[in-house]
Amino acid sequence: MSEVAAEAGTAPLRTYEIGLVGDVADRVRSLAPGAEVHSTDPLTVFWRHPRRPDEVDTLLQALSSLGIAPRELYESADYCEVRIDGCLGTAILHHLRWSHRLVQTTVVRVRLSHDALRTTLRQLADVGRLDYLLAC
Repeated sequence: MSEVAAEAGTAPLRTYEIGLVGDVADRVRSLAPGAEVHSTDPLTVFWRHPRRPDEVDTLLQALSSLGIAPRELYESADYCEVRIDGCLGTAILHHLRWSHRLVQTTVVRVRLSHDALRTTLRQLADVGRLDYLLAC
């Protein structure tokens, strides 16, 4: 997964950001010593398929009363996800009555050709589950 020099007639290089689920930074570094790798801080993700329009507001008010501001909010017609920094205790999680999970992401930035990206993604699949891929 090292950077390949662009030669005449070869595919151009691009920078990619690859997100992997979990804290797998050490495994990625051993596989790709030249890649820029870091792990994000843990996030608590609350998620639900709301039945009433006020359910999201109720959660946001409860978090606000605890002094917690959401980092991200994703809403669609039938699904909502609220992300906050860090971890909450079991009692608070049960009190809020939303499904929840703890997530952490390992972010890998590499400069590769498109063909090399395919190889890299296959190698990273052995390390962890792909969360996202961005062409920068």
